[in-house]
Amino acid sequence: MMTQSLNESSDSNEREVEDWWDEGLKKASSVRERMCMVSRERFPVSRMIRFVRGPDGQVVPDIAGKLPGRGVWVRSSREAVASAISGKNSFARGFKQGCTADESLIEQIDQLLL
Repeated sequence: MMTQSLNESSDSNEREVEDWWDEGLKKASSVRERMCMVSRERFPVSRMIRFVRGPDGQVVPDIAGKLPGRGVWVRSSREAVASAISGKNSFARGFKQGCTADESLIEQIDQLLL
């Protein structure tokens, strides 16, 4: 009988630890932040747009967050994206290699968000 009570108490302790661990992971993943490449401020990922460099060197918005490769983050506002496009080598510095960003990038983002 003594072994049953020890096993029961250890099972409940293990469940408490597992519950705490799961809650801790949920909290950590819900507040992920990234630095905006334009303003150098940190924002939650939900308020940012990720951009990746395509195989042809073209900058591509990654709205779903599933594209492979190195990503750079920009605050999700027209002004920030326009500043990143017009800025001198902004995307090239972020990707650490040459790339091109078209002026139509803002319209692409509008269409993808709809």
